Amino acid sequence: MWTIFSLEISRFSILVLAALIVFGLFWLYFDAWTERKNKRDVPLLLGLLLLSLSLLAQGMTLETQVLTSAWKGNWIEIIRSGYLYLRIVAYLCMIIGLCLTPIEKRPELNMVIGLGTVALPLQFSLPILSAIVALLYWRRASVGLEQHVSKVALGFSIIALYELLGLGALFRTTHVVWISRLVAPFGLVNCIQYGLLIIALYILARWTWYYLLKRLSTQLFMLILSGAVGLSLLITGLFVSLLLKSVETESLQKLMSNAKVVSSLLEEKKARLISETKFLSVDPVVLSSISSGDRTQLLPLIKKHMLQTGVTR
Repeated sequence: MWTIFSLEISRFSILVLAALIVFGLFWLYFDAWTERKNKRDVPLLLGLLLLSLSLLAQGMTLETQVLTSAWKGNWIEIIRSGYLYLRIVAYLCMIIGLCLTPIEKRPELNMVIGLGTVALPLQFSLPILSAIVALLYWRRASVGLEQHVSKVALGFSIIALYELLGLGALFRTTHVVWISRLVAPFGLVNCIQYGLLIIALYILARWTWYYLLKRLSTQLFMLILSGAVGLSLLITGLFVSLLLKSVETESLQKLMSNAKVVSSLLEEKKARLISETKFLSVDPVVLSSISSGDRTQLLPLIKKHMLQTGVTR
C-alpha cells in the first residue's frame, strides 16, 4: 500500500508542477500581451490557462482503484471527464491562437502549411490536438523568424507522446494478460508516460524561466508562487504520510489485540475439549461400547454430555 501511496503522491506532484509550469508559460505570454493587448492573442492565452487547469484537475483523480477518492457521488466522474474536456478546449484554443497570430516570415521563404480538421473520439483527440499544437510551434520556428519557440515546440511534441501513451488506459480491461500488465496503473507504459511528461516539463520550465528572468516583477511573482506551491506539496505529502502511518499503526495494534483475544478463546476451547475427552475416556459405558464395537450408545451419550457441560457453545 505504501508503494501505491508513494506513486499516487508522486503523480499528483508531477501534475501540479506541470500545471504550475504551464501557468508560468501563460503568464509569460500574458505579460507580453499587456504591452500591446492584441485580441488575436486571447485564444492562445485562454488555451494555456485551460491547459494548466486541466493538469490540475487531472491531479485530483487517482490512477489506481486501490485507494478511494475523497470525492463522493458524481463529483469524481465529473472531474475525470471534466479535465479531458478542458484539455481538448485548451488545445483547440491554442491551435486557433497560433493560427491567428501572424508569422514573422523570412525574406527568402514564402511557405504556407495547411491543416485539416479531424473528428475523433474524446480520448483519441488529445494526442492529435497536442501534436497539431507542436506542429504549429515548429512551423513558427522553422518558417518564421521565431526560432526561440523551438524549445516550446519540442516540449509540446513530447507532451503529444505523453497523450498518446495515455491511450493505454483504454486497454486495461482487456483479457490479454500481457497487455493488461503492460498498461496497468504505474506499469511500464504508465511509467514511461510520466517520464516523458517530466522531460517535457523540464524543457518548458527552462525556456519559461529564462524569459521570466527578464522582468523583475514577473520573476518575483513566479518565485513566490513556485515557493508556495512547492511548500504546500511538501507539507501535504509529509502530513498525509504521517497520518497514514498513524492509521496503519493503530490498525495493526487493533489486529494484534483481536488476534490475541481469538487465540486465547481457541486455547480455552482446546483445553476444555481435552478435559472433557479425558473425562469421557474413563466412563464405563464408553469403554464397554468401544471394546464391544457397539457404537449405538456411544454417540447419544457424548451428545448428552456435551449439552450438559456446554462444550458446544
